[in-house]
Amino acid sequence: MTCWEVLHCGKENECPAYPKSGACCWSVTGTLCCGNKRGTYDDKVRYCRAACKFYKGVMVGSISVVS
Repeated sequence: MTCWEVLHCGKENECPAYPKSGACCWSVTGTLCCGNKRGTYDDKVRYCRAACKFYKGVMVGSISVVS
């Protein structure tokens, strides 16, 4: 599963995580999280830990990703 499949952002074609890094999008610089461009890893992971249901789902194992 990928972030765009879970979050239905509609921006996957514009996102640097597309098409190969949607299962670990928090590790890609400049992704479009909820329509907002996220810069550095530190900025992104802080946001993801606090607010991203995809990140939280992957980390607790409720969302299964296949690379």
